[in-house]
Amino acid sequence: MTQNELSQQTNNIELLANQVVEGFIIGLHKSPFHGFSVEFAEHKLFNNGDPIKNIDWKVYGRTDKLFSKKFEEETNLRCQIIIDCSSSMYFPQTNGIADNSSKIKFAVVAAASFQKLMKKQRDAVGLSLFNSEVFFHSDAKSSSIQHQIINNELQKLILTPQVNQPSKTAKALHESNLFHGHISQIRFSFLQCLQIILLCAVLLSSIVVVYCTNQYRMNLSQLEHAKQEASLLELQWGQLLLEQASIAAPSRVQERAEAVLHMVTPSRQQSVVYQM
Repeated sequence: MTQNELSQQTNNIELLANQVVEGFIIGLHKSPFHGFSVEFAEHKLFNNGDPIKNIDWKVYGRTDKLFSKKFEEETNLRCQIIIDCSSSMYFPQTNGIADNSSKIKFAVVAAASFQKLMKKQRDAVGLSLFNSEVFFHSDAKSSSIQHQIINNELQKLILTPQVNQPSKTAKALHESNLFHGHISQIRFSFLQCLQIILLCAVLLSSIVVVYCTNQYRMNLSQLEHAKQEASLLELQWGQLLLEQASIAAPSRVQERAEAVLHMVTPSRQQSVVYQM
């Protein structure tokens, strides 16, 4: 492939991106929260305090019941495309230029496709390029100039290969200013803070439930073991009472006295009766 042929092909990156996303169903990003928009979600029974502007009067005319319409709330997306531009991404090469089967060509087409998709959805998109360090970074924007800048940078990646450039992803992302300002600008609303607190409370309560369940099982096992020991001791106590009753019988006492102490019962002649 000559330089001119490759140049003509890379100049059509936007056309390739259009072919990739062609036929894709374009839709805004659905949110788990319900609000008001053109995307209908479902009906729900009208409750006191609900806004009357969402009442479906047609359903009321058919059923004589008040129902409110719920809609999918629409949210915005900010997309930051990050591409590793180290020398290994340009393999294989033809005459020092990246081949069609190279990783960098696939990454460029994929990035252009994502950019086209974000453009159709009117979402902000940015581009970051790095090898051993971040050498190009643009914040996420949705303007036409931003899309043209990204297309130009993607074309440069193929036409100007990075030679002898190692990939140091962790170092580049750590030492760069890539995400500076985005994380620190995150603000939680009262509802989000309440959800986080409730989530922590649920996690804490689940841990407490698991701990209490484990303690209950251990105590129940100890109780069963104590009941078995009590039953065994009761059995041994009954055996001791039977043994005591058999040993304390008069016939048993007389037998032991004659056998061990050699005692005998006195005869009538040997008996003396004293009257008081």
